[in-house]
Amino acid sequence: MVREIIHLQVGQCGNQIGNVFWESICKDHQLSESGSLISDPETSKNKLRLQTEKMSVYFAESSDNKYVPRAIMLDTDPGPLEVVKAGRIGKMFNPDNYVAGASSVLGGYGRSYLTESSQIIEEYTEVLQKELEVKSQKKKKRVKTEKKRKGGEVQLCDSPQGFQVMHSLGGSTGSGLGTLLLEHLRNNYPTLVTSSFSVLPSQLIVETYHAILGLSQLIDHSHATFTIDNASLFNICKRTLKSSNPTYKDLNWITSLAMNGVTSSFRRVQNNNTKEEISLSQKKKKKKINYFYIVIAGDYRIPCKLNDDLHKMRLNLIPFPRLHFLLMSHYPFFKVDESKKVDTSVSTMTDYLWSSVSSLANIVPGDGKYLSDSFVIRGENVSMNIWDVFNMSSHMAEDFVNFIPNLIKITVIPLAPTYTPLNGTLLCNTTCIKNTFAALSSTFSQLFQRKTMLHRFTREGIDELQFSESHANVQSLISEYQDKQDVVVDLENELDAVDEENSIEQNNESDFYE
Repeated sequence: MVREIIHLQVGQCGNQIGNVFWESICKDHQLSESGSLISDPETSKNKLRLQTEKMSVYFAESSDNKYVPRAIMLDTDPGPLEVVKAGRIGKMFNPDNYVAGASSVLGGYGRSYLTESSQIIEEYTEVLQKELEVKSQKKKKRVKTEKKRKGGEVQLCDSPQGFQVMHSLGGSTGSGLGTLLLEHLRNNYPTLVTSSFSVLPSQLIVETYHAILGLSQLIDHSHATFTIDNASLFNICKRTLKSSNPTYKDLNWITSLAMNGVTSSFRRVQNNNTKEEISLSQKKKKKKINYFYIVIAGDYRIPCKLNDDLHKMRLNLIPFPRLHFLLMSHYPFFKVDESKKVDTSVSTMTDYLWSSVSSLANIVPGDGKYLSDSFVIRGENVSMNIWDVFNMSSHMAEDFVNFIPNLIKITVIPLAPTYTPLNGTLLCNTTCIKNTFAALSSTFSQLFQRKTMLHRFTREGIDELQFSESHANVQSLISEYQDKQDVVVDLENELDAVDEENSIEQNNESDFYE
């Protein structure tokens, strides 16, 4: 059964990155600008199956055999949406799924969250209801079932798994409307996963206020958040792409490559010839075992169930509900016109993925502990080289917490990416993200104590108490990450205790039979 994901892109940043993301996965699935499947006589039946079998996760097939993105575009300003419409793939989107306000909110979080956003949410709901009516007219047999549900775009799904929201925490629309939208989705569809790709801002005054208010909402209303840091994107452009003056087009391209990698396990059939759990460190002589495992998935003939939807990804990567902020690393990065020059191997790729050079978050891995990790590796005939990942990761046991089993998972997708013969994406749940939040918290404290530019928010209905509560929520999150980082379980004593209990039980059983 196909488990559909509905994509929502909010604000100028969200719509710009979202548009590049859709261009990327359209090329990945061999779709033309009009949404038609590009036929290639040299494509084997098996490769065609791999390209199309799970397309329905992100695309709905229309009556004229064209694929329509499951996307809704929102903004308080109609300008960015007009840019999307006029873009290369603008005609692919459902024209009814553009929802815009009357004008820009001009940097006002209060207007975006309290005034403009409320009106847009109402219009957004009407759009969903219109979708419901269209669906009901097309398939009258399902009218009764559909009327029990809410939201027209959801009605185009047989079994929706969740939502992904693309937005920025720095802009007023991305932080205000974006997080209000997550709250709306969480309340109206409690059984579905709400996820977000959230861009963290530079530490400007207004952006810092937006980030703290928006981050608090993400803590409460998002099940999984993929964090992206502007500073890290600039570093990748300068170091890897050798661009002395990066443009937003460059930043959006880099982000889309990582998003493509993250979502490929949802959109692609995975390998499953072998599934192994390999202990990297077992000190049996000392009765001390570090539960540090790799789960590998091999041959594509049988679909693998590892991280193939949002629910399973959430289960595998997020052991604590509030600690759901995931870091993305991707390799290789390249300019659009230089993709053919890229040549890499699994071992080189793994080395880069573990380093901060390829991370979309501005962090130092050694400043925290890993709670869980998931590799997504794409390429033909790479299963034989998977042990390179094992070898590169085996020396990192000390960088992981020792109280959570099955910390590393590897997914192999046997279809090569469009741009390169091999790529990899690493998703990390690590406590070092607390340092990013702590930096925002520190800047906010300095500004809020002096009430710098606070009047711009209070005059729009955001009172000081809301700032204080949001900041307290972020500080609590930082403390929770630190607590998990500091925990060290004495496995040797615990195993001794288990052995002692087993011995007592065996003696009791012996006494009983005697």
